[in-house]
Amino acid sequence: MLVRYLNSECSIKEQYEIERWLEENPENRRFLKNLKVIWKSSELRSETDNYEFDAESDWKALLSRIKMDEQINMAAPGKKYKQEKSGIQYLKDQSAINSGFALFMRIAAVLMLAAVLGVFTLQTGYDFFTVEENEPAMREIVMDKGQRVNIVLPDGTYMTLNADSKINIPETFHPNHREVFLTEGEAFFEVSSDPEWPFLVHTGKAVIQVLGTAFAIRSYPEDEEIRVVVSEGSVSLSSRLDESTSTAISAGQLGRFQSTVNQIVTEEVEDMDLFLSWINGFLKFKETTMKQVAVQLERKYNIKVEFIEPELEQLKLTAEIRGRAIHNVLNVISASLEISYYEVVGQDDRRKIVFTNNPDHLQNG
Repeated sequence: MLVRYLNSECSIKEQYEIERWLEENPENRRFLKNLKVIWKSSELRSETDNYEFDAESDWKALLSRIKMDEQINMAAPGKKYKQEKSGIQYLKDQSAINSGFALFMRIAAVLMLAAVLGVFTLQTGYDFFTVEENEPAMREIVMDKGQRVNIVLPDGTYMTLNADSKINIPETFHPNHREVFLTEGEAFFEVSSDPEWPFLVHTGKAVIQVLGTAFAIRSYPEDEEIRVVVSEGSVSLSSRLDESTSTAISAGQLGRFQSTVNQIVTEEVEDMDLFLSWINGFLKFKETTMKQVAVQLERKYNIKVEFIEPELEQLKLTAEIRGRAIHNVLNVISASLEISYYEVVGQDDRRKIVFTNNPDHLQNG
């Protein structure tokens, strides 16, 4: 698995497993760092590196190369030979010597890497080479800003993926469990109930496990926490790095996982629309700073929001905005906070909304 990781060939699931292993112990990170040095230093700097790694066939090729070099060394100095064997060409000149030596070093490094991993496995009991057979292909779904999509997963689970979000889902689920990987963003799930077929959502440093329920997960890059709100049933929210950090979240509750302190806190939710309104295409805010409101507006409408006066970012908005047209939304915000706005075209041709409380700026805009 680490060989595939170093060669950027890991599956999403394997990458999560390796990252978890790296977080468990600083020794693991140092171990992988040393392997990276071996791997990088053994890379070829020529076209001879354009082959697929196969330990058995490469070992045979290496033995064949050594045997051929022995025969060449017995010949007259300076004489050139060309021979084809198993699709590999050998040419006794200086470039061939360099290429052959590089190939030798590459294969030797790979074999040494495998040997070191084998010893490490015996010493630690950690099995790197347990690879799940017939692992299903993963499909990545990406929503840009201004987009939202509804999807029915292979098991019948209903999912809504919010704007500026990414998720990886398998084309078919494993017989023992259902797994999806929310890389970043926000998603709502109505999971098809099956007590013997658990549904798992991996996101950041947390794992959410359910049997049959409705819940939403938020894990954007700028968020300091992973947020899970449950509208029906219950879920288990756990740390991916420490399974002992786990909390059950029931309907009507919000769970916040703070990875920096490895802590999960829960609270009762009086108004679910504050967390789920985006599913139905509208926005609802309660004592939300304009800085946070701006982030949601940028995602929903694919615009850029700026403030002329920095203090406007700290104004708090309480409003329910059901208008779908951006100007209706902006009119509600400006009327609620008694501020003004104007629109310009940004350098990237994206619409830019500028909020201000100075009439002079409004006239200039």
